[in-house]
Amino acid sequence: MVTRRSPVAISLLCLHAVLLAYSAWRHAPGYDEIGHLPAGLGIWQYGDFGLYRVNPPLVRCIATLPLALLDVETDYVQFADTRSRPEFVMGARFWEHHGLRAYTYLSIARFTAIGFSLLAGAAIYHWSRELYGQRAGLFSLALWCFSPLVLANASMITPDVGACAMGTLTCFAFYRWLKERTWDQTILTGLLLGAAELTKFTWVLLFPLLVLQFVGCEAVRRKTEFRSALQLVTLFLIAVLVINVGYGFAGSFQRLGDYQFVSETLRGSGDEGTNNRFAESWLGAVPVPVPAEYVLGIDRQKLDFEGGFDSYLRGQWRDHGWWYYYLYGLAVKTPSGYLAIFALTAGTFLTTRASKAEVFLMSPAIAIMVLVSSQTGFSHHIRYVLPALPFVYVLAGRLLEASRHRYVRTAALVLLGGGILPSLYVYPHSHAYFNLAAGGPAGGHKHLLESNLDWGQDLLYLAEWNRRHGEIGLDGMAFRYNTLPLEDLGLPEALPPRKDQGPQPGWWAISVQKLHSRDGAYAYFLNYEPVATIGYTTYIYHLTEEDISQRRNSSSKDTREAPNLRRHLPASANVD
Repeated sequence: MVTRRSPVAISLLCLHAVLLAYSAWRHAPGYDEIGHLPAGLGIWQYGDFGLYRVNPPLVRCIATLPLALLDVETDYVQFADTRSRPEFVMGARFWEHHGLRAYTYLSIARFTAIGFSLLAGAAIYHWSRELYGQRAGLFSLALWCFSPLVLANASMITPDVGACAMGTLTCFAFYRWLKERTWDQTILTGLLLGAAELTKFTWVLLFPLLVLQFVGCEAVRRKTEFRSALQLVTLFLIAVLVINVGYGFAGSFQRLGDYQFVSETLRGSGDEGTNNRFAESWLGAVPVPVPAEYVLGIDRQKLDFEGGFDSYLRGQWRDHGWWYYYLYGLAVKTPSGYLAIFALTAGTFLTTRASKAEVFLMSPAIAIMVLVSSQTGFSHHIRYVLPALPFVYVLAGRLLEASRHRYVRTAALVLLGGGILPSLYVYPHSHAYFNLAAGGPAGGHKHLLESNLDWGQDLLYLAEWNRRHGEIGLDGMAFRYNTLPLEDLGLPEALPPRKDQGPQPGWWAISVQKLHSRDGAYAYFLNYEPVATIGYTTYIYHLTEEDISQRRNSSSKDTREAPNLRRHLPASANVD
């Protein structure tokens, strides 16, 4: 999409790719990646879409294609239980089978997935340039390329950035279709819509959203042509065809009443187990025009949100989430310069009314935020709202519009620099980025956990630290997810003593997630000074008999309390 007439855009995308490639090579798997890798290979090698069914297959299929061509073994076992999440069992088997080679395989898959972020950047650039001009396109592209949220997630094989790419391309194509109404554009938009549906179930909302946008456009035009309506229906039919192709037509057109659902939404509120609320109604005889695994994936994902999980926000744990979680997360994990750009963009609408194109841009971003925020069964990952960001970045391009006052353009560029610099300062530990108002990376634990800070990505950095300090040797570690074989990395399998055992002398590595776990098993370590930190997420403690004795004698405070960790983390102790 980027042509020779835009060398700066090409340079930005190349730099973006280099940053992502380095991060992909240096970091251990985020927890979900442990499941995505064998799930993608399972599709290529066995045609099994049952692993990781809570996400459609496109991103993991593309990412693992090189591994499938290399005929990488998976030690594969098929599971029939639709309630279970066997992908993580398979992930553990994969790492056990391949040892250190599994990290190389993961890096290859990650390098392949970087293409999705480049596609998203190209779409952002072209859309912003079309609306506001060349400088605006470069401005919007830079927002994408250096966003810490993007740098953290685009170097992984999770589906969020793939969803950004395909969702943005779909909406851009539909925007052009509304202007041109050609059959070529109809087919292209339908293909892209189908591909977007194969990245993440979030994009199911595109079907009603595009209808609403079409109706709104026709209302403004005050006319509706049969040809346009026919093209819209054709567009949707093409998208459904692409979804079926993506799953190999497995179980397509199965009767709705024949499904065995596990979520209460689709199962009904009767006994636990599998059931179907539609089986006895006329709807039960209706054939579902999408693959069975597509339907079962939505059903299984809904079960997760209904059941809920432990959720953490601002030092508080509870059994379900918060409707404002994602708004709050964006506020603390977005660079302050970016936040000021968004505020300045909003301010320009006080003097210049939004165009129809800008209203079109706002609607997907708002729809995503409303949909995701309404799912309060649990609140874990800010990455769920990543697909909304490209539309916001394109809209921010209006600050660089040629007709805009010079001081606005200058302020926007200064703020852009003020957003990029802190992002690059924290890189490659972009998962741990928090803005200065939130206390920076060292203060992130006071706000959020999970993939927003500690997703197990620093395991290789920890192993490297342990090798460099071979004369010490860790006695035990409580890492974010101890599901991978640690012996191959030279790390101890032993766990540190829990709170009921009390402090014991030794060298211990504790991740942030474990320090702040709901059961408080390792919270007593917060009463001691760490000797080093690994990538903002893992703390090395050296406890001696003297330290333990002094602590017992000098404090009667409950060791379950969690004092401000930031004071324990001198900048000089941070280890990359």
